[in-house]
Amino acid sequence: MPELRDALLAFVLITVPIITYFLLIVISPTAENSTLFFAILFGVAYPTLLIIWLIQFLDQRGVINYEIGPLLLNQNPGILGLLFGIGLGFVTFIFNVAVFQFESPADLAQTAQTLNLLYIPGSLNALGPTVYPTFSDAVFDFTLVGPAEEALKASMMFGIFMLVPLAPVAFLAAGVSIFFWAVFHTILAGFSLFGVVMAFITGSIWMAGWAIAQKLGEDNEEGGSILIPILAHSTYDSLVIVLIFLSGYLAVGFVVFCTLAGVGLVAGYAIKKAQD
Repeated sequence: MPELRDALLAFVLITVPIITYFLLIVISPTAENSTLFFAILFGVAYPTLLIIWLIQFLDQRGVINYEIGPLLLNQNPGILGLLFGIGLGFVTFIFNVAVFQFESPADLAQTAQTLNLLYIPGSLNALGPTVYPTFSDAVFDFTLVGPAEEALKASMMFGIFMLVPLAPVAFLAAGVSIFFWAVFHTILAGFSLFGVVMAFITGSIWMAGWAIAQKLGEDNEEGGSILIPILAHSTYDSLVIVLIFLSGYLAVGFVVFCTLAGVGLVAGYAIKKAQD
């Protein structure tokens, strides 16, 4: 059984994402208030990560003895790791486009709208009044939405692991946190079981990227980092927004570019790590 301090901290780490998701559904942010809402969400999510980072920092230096999970927050992913995260964003984008196209063939722009089953919020005012809403929305998702949501997932994952700090529980903790995100996320876009499954698979790939990078980086200074799923998530959201506003050959060319970019970045990362 965890000590009282562990249970209390775990309670905070788990309940903060749940309460935030619930408020997200109740308030259902509109284009006019989404920037402010996700800025607040960002401000709520990152203090929880700061707590985890501080505990891991002190534990690694022997100041305290505190088991808080197999994934580390303070590793340096390096340029290669950051590119790997972006590559995962491209890969999951293409994966979702292919699955939704197969499930319900349509124009690529319509498919991009369908990808909103994963709830890609558009701000329209992320940079203030602008005549470039596509660019504004993409920046909004890249700088606020992706980082905030990945922080909330990580918070719940670490909280669950603190209650039962055993290696097999790490997988369960990650799965539960991703499932909660997938369900609440999908409700905002019109709930469907298919959407939940796709969101869960997508979120799992992003989280797995963090774990893989950490495992491959055990023998050098560059390893896994929460920046990897953050970049994957943010890249995915931004690509969906761009595709929504494309049509015809531009849309097809964009998908081909994303395919080549995703495969190239992920394969390049794997080859470089294998050589190391």
